[in-house]
Amino acid sequence: PELNKQSDMGPLFSSVQAETVIVVAKKYKVLVSPTILKYGPNYISPSVVELSPKDRDFLRESVFGPIVGIS
Repeated sequence: PELNKQSDMGPLFSSVQAETVIVVAKKYKVLVSPTILKYGPNYISPSVVELSPKDRDFLRESVFGPIVGIS
């Protein structure tokens, strides 16, 4: 299959889930998507956050959403 250069992302399950992703992202230095955009009900922009090498809290957050942590 060919590479799809256009990608669509649907909404998160609930507004509570969207707010959880935003709260978790604000705990860390955001590397990509410096302002976490909320653009409609349950839609938020994907984010990449920076973790310290010894940070394990992010892994315990159990966040299901468009966020990833790197160290």
